[in-house]
Amino acid sequence: MAKQGRILEYLRKVQDYMNRLSYNHTGTQFFETRPNSSLHTLVEAAKVIVREALPIKCMEAVVLAIYLTNGVPGMGRFTINFKSELPPVQKLSSHAHLQTSASSKRYFYHVVLGVVLGNRFGAIGLSRRANLMNKSVQFPSLMDLVDEFERSYQECGQRLVKIRIGRLISHDQYSISPIPWKGITIHPRTEELKDVKCKVERHSKELRSALRGAR
Repeated sequence: MAKQGRILEYLRKVQDYMNRLSYNHTGTQFFETRPNSSLHTLVEAAKVIVREALPIKCMEAVVLAIYLTNGVPGMGRFTINFKSELPPVQKLSSHAHLQTSASSKRYFYHVVLGVVLGNRFGAIGLSRRANLMNKSVQFPSLMDLVDEFERSYQECGQRLVKIRIGRLISHDQYSISPIPWKGITIHPRTEELKDVKCKVERHSKELRSALRGAR
């Protein structure tokens, strides 16, 4: 428990550090972090981010978080990708009927680094919205963490269209393998809740099993 407490404190320091770098609102991409690059390549990109200390976006925050948490004992890391939309704008027609404009839909994409420590889940990252980035490692299940993000998106006036949860990321900073983005994909608006829960619970067990095997 004492070791877990130190790890949680370290995670808070990592998040505070990324908060100080701040989210990049400039419209200019300062760093190149291609999703299909090897972990070794991304770690080198993270070192540049540390050296330059410029504002970063969500993908760069995930890469930086992977680098800063490499080698933390007993911690599993995995990506969580989100696709969300703003509800379509409804307009009054000439006959006073509400019409929905399909072209008015706007989609947004976001990613954070999910973490599992013991029997608790959480996340670290950066976003334009304070409630769409880090989540303290206190959720007793992966589904609870997913539900928390869904509530946060609702608070921002957005609807989640798709969630993709990856597999465990290696702690080997010299690995030539890319981030394992593909794990499970959830469609909250079209899938039955019981099916989503079953899928997430099965993936959660696989993450924990892989983490035990990696020790």
